[in-house]
Amino acid sequence: MSALAALACLRCGLPAWAAGSLAVAATVRGLHIVLLEWRRPWLDIVVAADAVHVDGEPVTAFGVAWRGPLVVADWRDGTGRAVRRAWLPDTLPADARRELRLALLRADPAREPGSVAT
Repeated sequence: MSALAALACLRCGLPAWAAGSLAVAATVRGLHIVLLEWRRPWLDIVVAADAVHVDGEPVTAFGVAWRGPLVVADWRDGTGRAVRRAWLPDTLPADARRELRLALLRADPAREPGSVAT
């Protein structure tokens, strides 16, 4: 994405010196983000019938949303801080993706219907 941002900067209507500076800044920032994400530790998410654990710690308010090709998981850790992670499930083997979908269906049952006034 940073390469596309750099190309867009070079093709914009700015003077050459400004467009070049902006393209370099976009590339450096993109590489910085890649390094930060690369160094981020992997998470071990365990979805059991009674609780969800992230890296061995129980979490609350665990939720998962499938947004096109992305999986977005959010939860509250032991201190109450909101945490959100997004990833491509294609990085998992096919059987692990299926297990993930089935575990999340068990963890997030359908809502009970609301009361109806009579």
